[in-house]
Amino acid sequence: MDFFSNYESELNQAITNLKNQNITHFVLDLRYNSGGSIATATRLASMITGQFNGQLFSKNIWSPKVEPQLDSEDKNNNFTNTLGNGSGLTSLNLNKVYVLTTRSSASASELVLNGLKPYINVVQIGSKTAGKT
Repeated sequence: MDFFSNYESELNQAITNLKNQNITHFVLDLRYNSGGSIATATRLASMITGQFNGQLFSKNIWSPKVEPQLDSEDKNNNFTNTLGNGSGLTSLNLNKVYVLTTRSSASASELVLNGLKPYINVVQIGSKTAGKT
């Protein structure tokens, strides 16, 4: 599944189903995922954790020509407890996640992987990612 924002409700329902099963371990398969929406990647990370609402997940850095035209809210992507449509987001409140990767894991996939690392224990299994920034 790619991180396209129109799948947020389906993703949230899948996380709700996992939460209802009282899972304690989570394996996120990002093999061959070339990325997608930064907003959905941020919300997926929020679904995995849940305990960092409002804290910085990632920061966009733009070229010096574009940077002055942006508002500060365009730069920061914070953990959240809502979906893009404003409905509530389900969180697993995990402190550890296992992430499967390949050289084809890129962009928003790498954002989830690297954005979670300062907050929870992320165990990467597989090869290095594409390294796309």
